[in-house]
Amino acid sequence: DMDEKQRQKDFSDINIAWSELDCITYTNTIKAEISFEVIGYFDI
Repeated sequence: DMDEKQRQKDFSDINIAWSELDCITYTNTIKAEISFEVIGYFDI
């Protein structure tokens, strides 16, 4: 489990936190207000 301090750090700027990862998985516990907006990050 992710501790509360790490959760607050990661969700304070989701673009930075998720840009450092190779794979992102999520569940319905991630709030709808979260928006990952890094242009050109995904290879689609």
